[in-house]
Amino acid sequence: MRLTAIALASLLGSANAFVPGPVAQQRSSQHVLNLSNNQQDNVDIFEGARTAVLGTVTAATIFMGTMVPIPDVDVANAATKAAAPTVEETTTVAKKATKTTKKVEAAAPAPTPAPLSAEKSALASAKAAYSASQTPLKEAKSAVSTATSTYNKAKATRESTQKQATQLKKNLVDVNDKLAKAKRNKKNAQVTDLYVKEIDTIKTKLSAAEKSLVTAKADETNSAKDLSTKEKILATADKNVKSAQTSVVNAEKKLEGATKKLKEEQLKAEKKAKEAKKQAEKKAKEEKKKAEKIAREQKKKDQKMKKEAEKEAKKEKKIAAEKAKKKEDC
Repeated sequence: MRLTAIALASLLGSANAFVPGPVAQQRSSQHVLNLSNNQQDNVDIFEGARTAVLGTVTAATIFMGTMVPIPDVDVANAATKAAAPTVEETTTVAKKATKTTKKVEAAAPAPTPAPLSAEKSALASAKAAYSASQTPLKEAKSAVSTATSTYNKAKATRESTQKQATQLKKNLVDVNDKLAKAKRNKKNAQVTDLYVKEIDTIKTKLSAAEKSLVTAKADETNSAKDLSTKEKILATADKNVKSAQTSVVNAEKKLEGATKKLKEEQLKAEKKAKEAKKQAEKKAKEEKKKAEKIAREQKKKDQKMKKEAEKEAKKEKKIAAEKAKKKEDC
């Protein structure tokens, strides 16, 4: 029966309460010499008391069990129902545990970045930007070179065409003057016809030259505009390269300064650590000396107490021997 077993276990567990304590010794020396005998006597007393108590407890337990019976099956079922959680309870607990785990993970601190990582990253980015700016600059220089060559050719063509047209105009004026002079001098028709034909030829060439000059001027203007655009692009690319180069220099300075500061902090930390180690070693030595001193003092006390106990024991033994001798004499 459940109740009887509980009562029995409870009473048996507390059986030591009935055990009488050891008889106090009147003298410390007698206690030291008779310690082993007293312990054996205590064990015997305890066993006797425990046997007496067990008899009483067993009888009381049997009597109580007959008065208040409790079915073991109902108790087991009740314990099973109380101990077994439902599916809903298990699911709720699992959800709560999952939420708690997520909160812990979310609250976890971010890893500490390596020393100088930000400065090194900034320098690497600046160098990458500087390297990337070289390609547009190279392309812009090439484009300006090509545009300059095109412009120079267009300018030379325009100048040549303009010179040709100017010369043709001068030739036309000269031939017209010759024709007018021949007519005034009443030269034969064959001479005047030659001048007329020459004038017609010059006019044809002059017309073609003027058309070529218009085209050459337009080409020169367009090539000049293209060159101006390319030069602006080159100026922008050159400005970007200089800016990127300045960024590299600044990043290098920052890294140099941060490195210097880090070294100083490391030296300070090392100095502080050495000082702390020195202080700890000093404190440890002091504590060791103190502990050794306490141990020596305690050892002296123990030896003194031992000697006193031995002396007292001898004295007690002597007194006991004298008493025994007196008894024998009587």
